[in-house]
Formats: sequence, C-alpha cells, structure tokens
Amino acid sequence: MSLELLSAEGGMDSIARTIGRHLKLNWDLTSWELTLKSPHTDKYKLYRVNKGENLELVATNCPADKIPWQRRSKGDDIISRDIHFGNFRFDEQKMRTEDRDSLNLYFRFIGQAYEHYYAKQHLVEGRAETLESLPLGIASLDSQGDIIDMNEEMSRLLGGATISGAKQFSELFKIGLGSSIGNSWDEFLEDDSKKSFSKIICASLRTGGVPRDACLYVSAYKQERDEEELVTLIMEDIREISESQIQALKQRDFLEGLVDSMRDVVLTVDKRGNIHYASSRFSKIFLGRNIFDIATPSDTFTGRWGPELFEKKKTIVEVLLKRTETSGRPFEFGISKLAGPGEKSLIVARDLTAIRRLEEKLKRQAVFDGLTDLYNHTQFNSLMVREIKRSIRTGRPVGLLFFDLDGFKAVNDNEGHQVGDEVLKAVGEILRNELRSGMDFPCRYGGDEFGVIVTEVRPEALEKIGNRIRLRVEKKFSGKVTISGGLTVLKEGDTSTSMLSRADKATYEAKDLGGNVLVWAK
Repeated sequence: MSLELLSAEGGMDSIARTIGRHLKLNWDLTSWELTLKSPHTDKYKLYRVNKGENLELVATNCPADKIPWQRRSKGDDIISRDIHFGNFRFDEQKMRTEDRDSLNLYFRFIGQAYEHYYAKQHLVEGRAETLESLPLGIASLDSQGDIIDMNEEMSRLLGGATISGAKQFSELFKIGLGSSIGNSWDEFLEDDSKKSFSKIICASLRTGGVPRDACLYVSAYKQERDEEELVTLIMEDIREISESQIQALKQRDFLEGLVDSMRDVVLTVDKRGNIHYASSRFSKIFLGRNIFDIATPSDTFTGRWGPELFEKKKTIVEVLLKRTETSGRPFEFGISKLAGPGEKSLIVARDLTAIRRLEEKLKRQAVFDGLTDLYNHTQFNSLMVREIKRSIRTGRPVGLLFFDLDGFKAVNDNEGHQVGDEVLKAVGEILRNELRSGMDFPCRYGGDEFGVIVTEVRPEALEKIGNRIRLRVEKKFSGKVTISGGLTVLKEGDTSTSMLSRADKATYEAKDLGGNVLVWAK
C-alpha cells in the first residue's frame, strides 16, 4: 500500500486521500485526523474525516505546536530515519490488538514512502526554478537535432523562435540569427564517437526588436537517458568579454561539460572531508560543505565513518547523499587518494536511483501480472485470505467470480499467440473498467483463467456484475471468445481454498452447459 504514495500525483491532498482509502478498506476507520509536513516548509497541513463525511482540509501552514487538533491522544507519528513528517490520530478504543499492530506497521512504511515523495517533489520544483533563473539558453534535443524542449532564454536568443514550426535546432538558429551553425554541428550529430560540441559564433542577435552584433558560445553534450540518446545544448551571449577570456571560457566549459555529461557526480575533498570542487551541476549544493555532514553510510557499512576513509588508496561505500537538509538519494562513492600536495581525495558518486527504481519494478512484477496488469496468482491467494478475514471481522459480505475463456484455444491455434495475448489484455481492460477501484480485485489466475474478488456485495449484485462482464466480453470479440464462470459468496466456515474450489466446480458446470454462461456454486 505504501508503494502507492511513490507514484501519487496531485500534491499532499492526493497523499491524504490515498491514506484515507487505505484506512477505510483495511481497518474500517471512518473518523480520524492526519497532519503532513509540507515539502517546502517546516509547517503542516491538517486533514480531518468525521464519520459519514468526506476528507476535509482543516488548516494549512501550521507550526508543529499550533495544530488545531480535535483529538488530544498522542497518536501515531509518521517518521523516517528520525525525520518527523506528520501524525495520525483516531479513536482506538474498539480496535483489536492485532489490527492496532498492523496499523502501526502501516504507518512505519508510510513514513518511508512519504519521505521519498517529499524529496522528489521538493527536488523537481527546485530544479525547475533554478533552470528558469539561469542567464543561459538551455534546450533538450533528440539524437537527430530536433528540439524537445527549451527555456525562455533560449527562445529569446533565437529571436523569439518556438518549436511549433521548424523543430531542427540548426533551422531555428539560422532563422533566428541569420547565420549557420556550420557543418561541424551535423558531424557532431552523425558521429557516435563525438560526445561533445562547442563553438563561438558571431551573429546578429535580434532581442528587444533591435538587431545587434553578438558572440554566442554554443555547447552541447550527448547523454544516455533510459537507453535513449539525448543532447543537452547550452547557448550564452559572451559579447562583452575579451578574446583571451573567450579562450579560457571555451576550455573551462569544455572540461566541465565532459564532467557534467557523466551521470556521476565528481567531487574533490580535503583530508577532513571539506568539499573544494563539485561538478558544476551540483556546485551550488555541495561546495563548501563537509562530505560527512551531507552523506551517511548505508546499513551494510561496517567501518568508521570519518576522515579515516581517505587513508586508503581506494574505497567503495554506499551512502545516502543529502542534497537538502531533510532529503537524500542513494549513491555509491568511489573514493580515491589523489597524488600531489594538499592531501586531497577524489570522490566519484554514482546515483543508484535507477537501480532502486528497478528494484521497485521487480516488486511490482511480484504483485501484478506482466501481460494483463491485473493482480497475479500469488496476490489472488493473498487477497482472498485478507478479504475473507475482513468480511468475518466486519460482517460485510464478499463474493468470488471465477471464469475462463471459451474459444481462447482456437484463437491461439488459428491466429497465433500474439493475438491470444491481445485477447487476454482486452479482458484485463474490461475487468478494470467494470469493477470498483479499491473494492474489487481482478486477478489473472493463470492461462486464460481469471478470478474477481468482489467486496461488500450481495448475491444478486454479484450476479449482475458477473453478467455485465460476460456481455462485455461477448460484445468485444463478437461471440468468438466468451466466458464460462462460477459465482459464490462467503459462507460460514469458508476458507479461500473452499471458496475457490466451489467456484471452480461451477465453472466446469458452465462449460458443460455450452459456455457463455455463469453458474452459481452449489
């Protein structure tokens, strides 16, 4: 459930709604209060739900000691690595011990997930603000030289050009400045071995409606992002500097461009860990700080975290690197001792975010079927056990629709497995569209068999839902593929195994009746 927060969109209100849905479905909590810390300040928002009412934003920008709580109990703190992100309070007199324990565990995971969301939101907005404030024209291009996006300064330097018409940077450059960028630009794009480009071009700059002579320094760097080659391009007006300064600038920007084109962060530190150099993209963040203040070792680190690290010729350590006071990202430090005076060390920091993202992808694959994006076989069994327990606890009914596809084997045999896969995907889409999000759980049991766990449903409603799905499938494939299924609801003494067995037998009965029918389990 906490993984949902990592992909939440819509700000803190969306986070609060997601938490509220979890509380309702898993612990039947309908009256509570929740505070969440803003990613931009140390102040809090207060949300409240009273029984029978919707989520309400009660207060914003509240200091921790000025929150207008209705409930005076201590509640559950939302914490990750000793950083406080909020608090949850509710009336817990009637909650069972095991439910209270699972609620505590839930908020421990919510704390970690909210920290990731908190850091991501703060970083994305900060990056955008910094990018727009720079006196540089910046553009992102694909490998063919087409502009994907550019900031306002780049548009201004190109004479107010937009990407709505011509998209090739070289074309916009010629239209906006009346000068060609040259053949070396085409060679840079076409030659895979050329990773960077830099050139000073004198042209007539049309800004403010009055043409004037100007020298523009254009630099570009090829980068691999998500297995796709992109080009980052920077353009700067350098008309007021001398020739010697231009040469120095070219050399400096070229060298820094090579460093910045790396995915890694490059730092140099003295023997106490004070940072004296950082890749230009990170210089404002890291310069002048101490590496031991902004990085903490992972749980697998067993040595002493301090200047002793620089005594070894080379050291590899995984850390959490803080870019702000309250957030961090996983990095791997490669620490090497530099030759020469000054007792300095070089740190090459590799961002492990993509690796962690892959880990999250693998976690998702453990939950969802890769073809249909429905819950997989393992999750079906887990969800059955969970919903049966919840039904017994709350007294609210739960039902099961289990079915397989009539005519699917013929599609596979006659039209190929790729067409068969499209059929399975289409059935998955029908299930997601016809069922209630968060209350019904469609699963791919295996092959062409599907199970749908339907909560808070009476028998007549379950049959109506099942027939609606059956008719949608029949219409989708014009009768070529239909479903035969069994229906059942939880009975006294039932287990997940007994419910599934009963529904499975009813599916066979439906097959014997000629298919395209749903049968109630006996």
